[in-house]
Amino acid sequence: MDDAGSLEFWQPILGPVGFLVAAGLLLLLLLFLAAVAARLVLFVVRVLLRPWWHALLTLGATVALVATDVVTTTTAVLAWVALLGAGLVSWLFLTVTGRGARAGKGSGGSYRPCSYCHGSGWRDGQMCGLCGGRGAEPA
Repeated sequence: MDDAGSLEFWQPILGPVGFLVAAGLLLLLLLFLAAVAARLVLFVVRVLLRPWWHALLTLGATVALVATDVVTTTTAVLAWVALLGAGLVSWLFLTVTGRGARAGKGSGGSYRPCSYCHGSGWRDGQMCGLCGGRGAEPA
């Protein structure tokens, strides 16, 4: 009896066209999940973190993406866990110290959201460190 995870098990059931359709749907699902993960990483990098973390996590994301393509699955998973762990630790640090995106709203930090990019890089009338814009002072 064939294993349900093997190609030989599913090909006679689905037929050649059904097998290609199933493979295509699986590929679309994987691409969708990759796009969601990329958007989540970009959200964390652009909104919640400071600019020097942006460079560090961009490098980490590049390493994780390369690792996903060229090395074993275990190494790729470890790279992604390290990347997401770094993002989580930095977000917690910025939230606790009052330097995150919600700074200036009761957290006691001097950084406030930029009215242009809504990032946390605006500080006391200076230019935003994330977008370079000079957002209007928040109320």
